[in-house]
Amino acid sequence: MPFGNCKLKPTSGGYLPCAYAPAGKWTKTYEKVKVMGKSCVTEISELMCAIGKITILKHGQQSEAGKSNVMNANSQEQHTYNPILDFEEFKDEISDKNQDAY
Repeated sequence: MPFGNCKLKPTSGGYLPCAYAPAGKWTKTYEKVKVMGKSCVTEISELMCAIGKITILKHGQQSEAGKSNVMNANSQEQHTYNPILDFEEFKDEISDKNQDAY
């Protein structure tokens, strides 16, 4: 059920599933990046369907801090965000773990 429930098909217990029926092409796509020759869809992209309009609810991508992000972070600033964590000690732990991995 990648398209979830259709808000235009209410039932007594919620909404009926989307019956994917595209009517046209995606609009408001990101033109600067192409995948297999096609522009990327983003959170603002829309696709008309036979019933209404399909939009992106959750894009499914997540950001994750890597080792370089930790090593380059300002310890004083991090202490402001999380005063319980000793960020310098955390950096040392990350550095030690990476050295042990080699």
